[in-house]
Amino acid sequence: MSSFQRLFRLSAALLVCFADGIAGGKQSPRDLADRSLEDLMNIEVTTVSKRKQRLGQAPAAIYVITQEDIRRSGMTHIPDLLRMVPGLQVAQLQGGQWAVSSRGFNDDISYSNKLLVLVDGRSVYSPIDSGVFWDEQDAFLENIERIEVVRGPGAALWGSGAVNGVINIITRTAGETQGSMVKTGIGTGSQSLAGFRYGGTAGANGHYRAFGRYLHGQSLWNQAGRPGIGGLATLTGGVRGDWTLSERDSLMVKGELFRAAADPGITARELSFVPNHKPSAETSGGSLQANWTRRQSDRSETELRVFIAHPQRSELIYGDSYTSTDVDFQNDFTISPAHELIWGGAFRTSSLTTTGTDYVSFLPASRKDALFSGFVQHQWTPIEDRLSFIFGSKIEHNSFSGLELEPDARILWTPNNRHTLWAAASRAVRAPSFLENNALAHSPSLMSPLGLPILPETRGNPSFQSEEVAAFETGYRMQGSRLSVELSAYQNIYTHLRTYEPSTPSLRLAPYPHLFVSTQFGNQMHGRTNGLELNTNWKVNSRWKLISSYSWLRMNMRLDAGSRDTQSTRVAGESPRHQFQVRSNLDLTRRWQFDTSLFYTGNLPAVRIPAYARVDSRLGYRIRPGVEISLSGQNLQGGKHAEFYSVVPAYPHARVGRSFMLSLTWGE
Repeated sequence: MSSFQRLFRLSAALLVCFADGIAGGKQSPRDLADRSLEDLMNIEVTTVSKRKQRLGQAPAAIYVITQEDIRRSGMTHIPDLLRMVPGLQVAQLQGGQWAVSSRGFNDDISYSNKLLVLVDGRSVYSPIDSGVFWDEQDAFLENIERIEVVRGPGAALWGSGAVNGVINIITRTAGETQGSMVKTGIGTGSQSLAGFRYGGTAGANGHYRAFGRYLHGQSLWNQAGRPGIGGLATLTGGVRGDWTLSERDSLMVKGELFRAAADPGITARELSFVPNHKPSAETSGGSLQANWTRRQSDRSETELRVFIAHPQRSELIYGDSYTSTDVDFQNDFTISPAHELIWGGAFRTSSLTTTGTDYVSFLPASRKDALFSGFVQHQWTPIEDRLSFIFGSKIEHNSFSGLELEPDARILWTPNNRHTLWAAASRAVRAPSFLENNALAHSPSLMSPLGLPILPETRGNPSFQSEEVAAFETGYRMQGSRLSVELSAYQNIYTHLRTYEPSTPSLRLAPYPHLFVSTQFGNQMHGRTNGLELNTNWKVNSRWKLISSYSWLRMNMRLDAGSRDTQSTRVAGESPRHQFQVRSNLDLTRRWQFDTSLFYTGNLPAVRIPAYARVDSRLGYRIRPGVEISLSGQNLQGGKHAEFYSVVPAYPHARVGRSFMLSLTWGE
């Protein structure tokens, strides 16, 4: 019997062992009885259309992680929470590094550079590589209301970067987090957790909250099977205030500070290419955000958002620091019952400074960039609550590739209250980054068959273009009182994808005879992806809920004529063809909860990682409302497995293993 078969049977046994005892047992009020599946489908989401709409009526492949999902997962990092989303690949590389992607194109260089990540509607991408540094996205998880994840392009509203999906982390208002809360935990592998939150009133029409959290994540194992790779240590704190200024006006202001560090398990003497740099990855910074909303009438609402961020990083191979300022305006206007218009504009400026090493530097070492954008979207509903057509586009101008147009068209048909069908055609781009324009990397020397050393370098390309996708999607959604099903299918056609174009080797005599090879970033790859995503939510009874999903992905990448690239097509082998999961949320009694998850990820042939499965469980006891103790276990199947490998030379290949954490939540 294979290891996967044993894991599947073990997980099934854990799920079934409680079924007989609860199927006909006495029922009483419990968390899972609080909401029917119809209620869950009526959750209001905003990421698909930049306006509030019911989840069941969203014309896109969208999944929502609720606060209840977060609490019952037993997880402590946001990337790990995203494992619950159908079609998302989440892979941990190091203690503080995750590679997260939607519908393919995961990599270890630009984390999530085709997946736009937002926090309360503002982008958190890094201008250094257009990706997301997940160690900077720590949060007091109890402050999160929900995480909306849209699979598929969202560039018509959100702009470049929203190529294969959008993740929007939406926090709760200060008024929803009144009183005090303390959370603490301790676990294996050096895990520890301590956090507090306090909320109160600010005048007659306002509320505030303050919070702080320290987390030390699980240590990872190196190739030798020893726990020599440190977990991510983060310290986060912040305040938020929400005020109702008048019957028409509301204001939200929040500020946060963070600091994070992770030990990669190597020492400075092992890094010959960065002899003077710290053998650790550290990041720190802060942000300030203000949102003003004015409701002019029942037909018109305007929002102005201002955001300032200043993070700085000290990596093994380089350092960077930047300040970005975003100003975002939008207006939602109902022209008539059948016509609704939303439009707006945005401006972003960023000032970036880098510190190079012998391995990586940037020429020039600093630069300033500006992004201007505007969007418009019109929704026509000729048959109320049954048929809608949505057309829109975003136009933006960036400092790298100039003017970009990103249109989108969707149709939504709801034949009755239980069935929804939708289809979409979109164009999106991933704009160039500082890395692709200005990087200069020197790789460790190689030995040629002629006995001469090879000294390779990789250079940025000032003419690097935007990567483009033309996406075609369709989906079906069925909702009932006990069972909901969602199916989506897509085909994406990509052009101008990033490649590495080497020059002809040349013989150089200084400082010693060697062959010199220079590689430059290019846009000479194209291809297409096809995929299916299926997820179900079955409420077995008032105590037991089963959630399952399956995703299938096929990637076909080809080089353009004239390309000399030898490695970029391997991206097709860095994403799994098959993924599935089964999650069980079970209320044993009014106070006891038992939750189990099985996650399966197919093999990644390009990085030689075999298929793996993980089993997570959580046992919780609610002492009284707001007070809970829980024991969580992750990777309970045993053994240690790699999820992805880092491209940085000398980085050890990290393995994830079994871990446990005991935590206590005490709130008013």
